Amino acid sequence: MTGITRILLLLWLGSMIIGTRSYAQDTPDTLSTLRDQALNVFLDFDRGDQDFIRTEITYVNYVRDRTQADVHILATTQRSGSGGREYTFTFLGQNNYVSMDDTLAFFSNQTATEDEIRRGYTRVLKMGLMRYVARTPLANQIDINFKQGLSQRPVKDRWNYWVFRVNLQTFLNGEQRRDQFNLDGSISANRVTVNWKTRLSLRANYNESNFTLSDNSKVQSTRQFSEFRGLQVKSLGDHWSLGVSNRVSSSTFNNRKLSVRVTPALEYNYFPYLESTRHEFRFLYEIGVDYVKYDEVTIFDKVEQALYMEQLSITWQSKQRWGSVETVIEGSHFFHDFGFYRLQFFTSTDLRLFAGFSLRLFGRIERIKDQLSLAKGAGLDDQEVLLRQRELQTPYRYFANIGLSYTFGSIYTNIVNPRFGR
Repeated sequence: MTGITRILLLLWLGSMIIGTRSYAQDTPDTLSTLRDQALNVFLDFDRGDQDFIRTEITYVNYVRDRTQADVHILATTQRSGSGGREYTFTFLGQNNYVSMDDTLAFFSNQTATEDEIRRGYTRVLKMGLMRYVARTPLANQIDINFKQGLSQRPVKDRWNYWVFRVNLQTFLNGEQRRDQFNLDGSISANRVTVNWKTRLSLRANYNESNFTLSDNSKVQSTRQFSEFRGLQVKSLGDHWSLGVSNRVSSSTFNNRKLSVRVTPALEYNYFPYLESTRHEFRFLYEIGVDYVKYDEVTIFDKVEQALYMEQLSITWQSKQRWGSVETVIEGSHFFHDFGFYRLQFFTSTDLRLFAGFSLRLFGRIERIKDQLSLAKGAGLDDQEVLLRQRELQTPYRYFANIGLSYTFGSIYTNIVNPRFGR
C-alpha cells in the first residue's frame, strides 16, 4: 500500500467517524416531546420549492407517504387571466382530523420573481395549517401577526384586464462541422374576466442548420414559421361555454404559404368550471373552414383549396390523493371526403399504488389520414428525411414512456441540507 493510498484511507475513515458522531448528536435517543406531537403533513406539490417550505414552516413533520399524514395538502395550478398562475391548496384531514377539509388559493403576478412566488404560497400554506396546528400542543408556541396598512378603496384597473407580453429569443450552437441558429419572437394580448376570455397572439420562428459532410460539401436546412391566433369565449354558466377561434399561418415545413382557419366551438364540462384545478371532464366540439394556399403542388395536384372540417375532443383530468391522470381522445375529419381523418389518444398518469410505490405512464398515439398539404415528391430525397425540412407522409405517430419508483426508509423529510448541491 503506497503512502498516498494510506493517507486517502485515513481521511476516509476520519470523515466516517466524524459523520457517525455528528449523526449521533443530530438524532438523540429521546426525541423532543413537541416534535412527537407535531402534525404529520404530506405535501403533494410538484411545482413548489419544498426545501424553502420546510425551512419556513418548521412546526410540522413532513412525511413521504400520504397514508402516514394527518393532513394531505393537495396542490394544483393553472394559468390566471393576468398571465400569472393560480395555486390552489386543498387541505384534506386524515386520522384524527377526518372531515376537516379546506381550500385556499394564491395568485402570482406575471412579473413576480420566483422568491416572491414561493413566499406567497408559503404564507397561504401557513394560514391553512393553523386550524390543524391549533389542535396540537404546539399551538401554545404559535404567534399570529397582522401587517396593517391594507387599503379599503376598491381596485381600479386602468388596463381593463388586458395583459400584454412581448417575447424575443435566439440561440446559437455549433461545432467544427455543424452549427445552428434559431430566432423566435412573439406578441400576445389577453383579457380574461368571469364572463369572457380573449386571447390574441402573433409568433414567428426562423431556424437554420448548416452541416459539413465528409467530402467537405455543405448542406443547409432552414425552416420558417409564422402564425396569428385569436380566441373569443363566452361563459354560459357553470358547465357551458361558446367560442370561436381563428388562425392565420404560414409554414415551410407543412408546405403552407398561407392558411386561414375559422372554427366556432361549443364546450361542455361535466364538473363546474370552478373545480377545474381538481378535475375536469370536457367535451369540445368545433366546426369550421380552413382556406389553404400551398408553397408547392400537393400530392393531390392542389395549389389551393377550402377545407371544411369538424373536430370533437374529450378530456378527462383529475388530481386526487392517489395521484393524477389526464386523458384526451380527439377525432377530426374533412367533409368533402370522410376518408381524410385523424384520431389521437393521449394519456399522462401518475399513480401512488401503495406506500412508497409509484407508477408513471405517458403515451401518445395518432392515426393520421389527413395529410392533404404534402408536397409532391416529399420524402423522396434522403436529405429531407434526415434533416426534417418538411413534413413527411406517415399513417401514424407514437410516443410512450413508463416509469416505476419505490422509496422506503424513514417517513420523515423535515431536514434540509443544501451542502454540495442537491
